[in-house]
Formats: sequence, C-alpha cells, structure tokens
Amino acid sequence: MVGVAITENGVEFDPLSHVRVHPAAELFPLLQGAAFTELVNDIREQGLRDPIVFTPDGQLLDGRNRYRACRKIRDEEPMRRTEHSEPWAYVISTNMHRRHLSESQRAMIAAKIADRHEGQRGPAKNGPAGRASAQKDLPPTRQQAQEMLNVSHGSLGRARRVLENGTSALKDAVESGKVKVATADRIARDCNTDEQNEFVRKVNGGANPRNIAPPDMEASRRHAAEREARVAPLPRASGVSAKHRLVYASAVTNLVNTFEALDIVLSTATDGLDPSLTSEEAAGLLDGLSKSSGAYRRLLALLKQRKEKSTSDHH
Repeated sequence: MVGVAITENGVEFDPLSHVRVHPAAELFPLLQGAAFTELVNDIREQGLRDPIVFTPDGQLLDGRNRYRACRKIRDEEPMRRTEHSEPWAYVISTNMHRRHLSESQRAMIAAKIADRHEGQRGPAKNGPAGRASAQKDLPPTRQQAQEMLNVSHGSLGRARRVLENGTSALKDAVESGKVKVATADRIARDCNTDEQNEFVRKVNGGANPRNIAPPDMEASRRHAAEREARVAPLPRASGVSAKHRLVYASAVTNLVNTFEALDIVLSTATDGLDPSLTSEEAAGLLDGLSKSSGAYRRLLALLKQRKEKSTSDHH
C-alpha cells in the first residue's frame, strides 16, 4: 500500500505492515497530511472512541486510519472488536454513512469493486465451512456496487477508465475530491503521464481543474457536427439573376454556429495559443481575420437594416 508510511523521530515505518488488511478496507483512501495529524491529536487528547474492527479470521476491516494514529502515539494494542457480518457490505455501509463523498468519489470506489473479477476475489478456504465463508466474502457485482454506492452507469464507466488509464496522482486527485471523474476521464484519455501529473500538480497548488484542463476537442467537434446537422440546406438559387445575389438565412446560421464552436475552444484554451504557432503563421492568420472582419461588419449592417425595416413596417 503506497503512502502509509509514518515518520517518527526521523524514521519512517509502515504501521499496517504487521496486520492483515481486508481488501474491502482498502476501497477508501487513507488520510494524509493535516487530516491525519488532526486525527492523531484527537486520539491523543480524547482517546480512541471507536474500536478497530476485525473480521473473525483477524483481518483489519475498518479503522486503518485509527490504527495508524494509535501506532503513531505508541498505542500498540488499541481497542478492537470483531465484526461477523458480510465484510464488503459492512465497509461500504459504514463509510457511506461516515464520510461525505461526492458522486465522483463514490464512482471510483464502485469501479474498484467492479474490477475485482471472479478470479481475484480472494483465496479459497478448505472444507465445507471454509467454502461457505469464501462465498460470503465475495465482493459485490458491478450492478450491486453501482446500486450500493448510488452512482450512475456513466460515472462508473468514466471511473473505470480513470483507473485503467490514469496516473496514481490523477486517481488520488479524484478519490480525494479535488477533481471530478468526468474531467479526470478526459485528462486520462487525452494526456500522457507527464501531462497528467502536471495537471494534478497545478490542482494541488490551488488551480481550478476546469480552468486548466485542456480543451475537449472531441466534444467541440461533436457539438459542431450536431449544430450543423440541424441547419437547413441552402435553397436553390434558381430564378435569381447573376446581378441579384442574396445572403440566405441558412448561410448566416452556419456562420453563427462556427463562431459558437470557436467560442467553446476560446473559453477552454486558458493557456492561449499553441506555442508551436510561428510568428509568420500568426501574421497570416491575423491578416485573414482582418479581411474577414470587414465582411462581418457589412453583414451586421445588413441585418440591422432588415431589423429596423421590420420594426417600422409594424408601426
């Protein structure tokens, strides 16, 4: 288990290395930093109010953080009790009531359960009683986990992709509630390892994840295509003389859709232009936009005239 080491008098040690931890207990992230220090101080001053919970065969089921805190204050034998109910259901129910978890956090937990397939659900035990115990200790199915943790099918799918493609830092950011699973799913899909870790570093430094996430180009293209599909085709210009060309409403609508797609990109591109864009390319694009702005102003003038004419006709 990564990140459980405690420093005591300059020496690091893992307080959980001497106990067997049930897999269900590892569904929920360990406290770190100030949150763990606060727990240590509370137990030091008030004592351990809730015992460490173990399964009948001696696996730590609930209370990893409390156990770590007790070891840090040199309580080698903290208060404990044995829980005889189904381990997975007990852990999920207890932590769902104890912690205020977002849907993204719950989705990550459900995804961890869903990814524990039949062949990885713990060793079989000898004898009829042992087989019955092993059957009782199976993790929930994907559907059961989804219902127990109250997450949508979409959130569960995104969480599973984050577990598969995300770095440890990105997964931790979702589990700690700093990043939503939808954003993390896109980061894991579009960014390499270094880019993912840099994103998390900025988030840990106080940046808003939505403001620093790269533009979702796939969504932008999808929305633009959907808008274009809704636009009526250009009418035929039969009967219109060469001297009398018209600007059709559908052409203006296409222009509006293009600007809407551009606005989506601009609103998410918080780091500015692509640094690979050369000064010569920038000058060419600027010249093209300058020429286009003249046509844009003429179009605005025509639309304004038509609006004013329509208003005067009604009066």
